[in-house]
Amino acid sequence: MVNLDLYRVFYVVAKRGSLTKAAEELYISQPAVSQSVKQLENQLGVALFNRTHRGMELSEEGGKRIIDRVERALRLFEEAEKEVCATGENGNEEIRISAPEEVFRYVLAEKAAAFSRKFPAVKLRLCKVKEEKLHEALGTGKIDVAVSGKPCLCDESVVAYPTGILLEEAYLAGKKYAEKYAVYSKSGKGKPASSILPKNLPRIALDGDDESGAAVSGVDAETAKELAAAGAGVVLMPKIFAAREIAEGKLFVLPIEPSIPAATKPLFVAVNEKSEKEKLISAFLSVTQLGKPV
Repeated sequence: MVNLDLYRVFYVVAKRGSLTKAAEELYISQPAVSQSVKQLENQLGVALFNRTHRGMELSEEGGKRIIDRVERALRLFEEAEKEVCATGENGNEEIRISAPEEVFRYVLAEKAAAFSRKFPAVKLRLCKVKEEKLHEALGTGKIDVAVSGKPCLCDESVVAYPTGILLEEAYLAGKKYAEKYAVYSKSGKGKPASSILPKNLPRIALDGDDESGAAVSGVDAETAKELAAAGAGVVLMPKIFAAREIAEGKLFVLPIEPSIPAATKPLFVAVNEKSEKEKLISAFLSVTQLGKPV
């Protein structure tokens, strides 16, 4: 079966002559672009590019032989998509959402599921777009909705609203440290510590966080929660990310020294008010209660 996405990546790399520039245009990571090119080369059994100091150049035996036909095929597919979408047939409408992976998993997943139940014919696609690229992606229609920790740059088309959702961070630990500081006690005895200093505890740092002094670093939220529950240390993350584990008694909120307050970060949603999908986006914002409908 033909994987159209691989050919799209190939075409953009050929057009831009650079993996980095192709990644920027496609709003995906450079490793993802490189992997797609290698996958297509393996599938076709031929090298499509020559890697030179000038960048990515089409190979004589592979890339140059197929580039014209790939371009024509992609244009035909784009024309077909536009024609079908213009007819308003069910199952061809899609909302592309950009949000940090953890935010989508722990905050937006249930809201997105509610929308899908109400509009089963509308597809939802999660896209990874860098925060500094959100305004451009919304303006060009690469994405339809952006949820982030900072209000997106606005203009006459792109607008941002607070979602009303706050990510309240807390230091979380398993029973080992909860018992040590009397947050949790099997016997029910013990006076909780009024406050503790994070620097006195082994820390688990999430991927992208400050790793200095961390006992474990570079892990995702799920792994961090498992490590904390197992007694490997404490992790700083929004409480909503660990709501289930806190409710089940697997993780506990530690009392931290007041001079080191945990941050509370608001979430914002941004959309293009002049999008052709205006009514669909408005319905999405209304059902998910993420912000003011456009």
